[in-house]
Amino acid sequence: MQRSALPLVLLAACLCPVLARPASAAGRRLTQDGVDGATPPTADGSGQSQFGSAAVDTCVQLTNSAGQACSVESDTISLVYSRSSEALPTQQEAEAAITNMKSAAQPSTSCCSAFQPFTDARCPCDADFQQLLPIGGFSPLYFEGATAILAAACGLDFPPCQPGEKINLAATGLTG
Repeated sequence: MQRSALPLVLLAACLCPVLARPASAAGRRLTQDGVDGATPPTADGSGQSQFGSAAVDTCVQLTNSAGQACSVESDTISLVYSRSSEALPTQQEAEAAITNMKSAAQPSTSCCSAFQPFTDARCPCDADFQQLLPIGGFSPLYFEGATAILAAACGLDFPPCQPGEKINLAATGLTG
């Protein structure tokens, strides 16, 4: 059985401290549409970013949560849309993956609940987050495509990524 794609990204990213940027980037606020995003504390409480910005750190945490909750769904998607893909899924691949999930009574409510903050924040669309993906063996286009498939199956809105798009933590409701 294949491993779930989402936790692998985290594992690979955590094993590669070369990716971590200087702590001076930790306080940087990312914005979308000119609205400030809150800078959440890091997991260790130090105020320093592990992956270049607090927003990317949060997306990595959201990836881990979704990966744990959606491992079965991720495996189902991979039966049709290969994790080694370097392109967005075709319409046929997306439809087949969703049909397979529905036939298997997927996605679960817990998966969709854990996945929604990840999609709302637009994590797969941010260039800084995308830099972490090849370490886990995933192309940014694959990750966007798998996100779009699972979002559609969950009934979540996930429009295609746009160039220059940034993480939007305010959309997740996780900001203070």
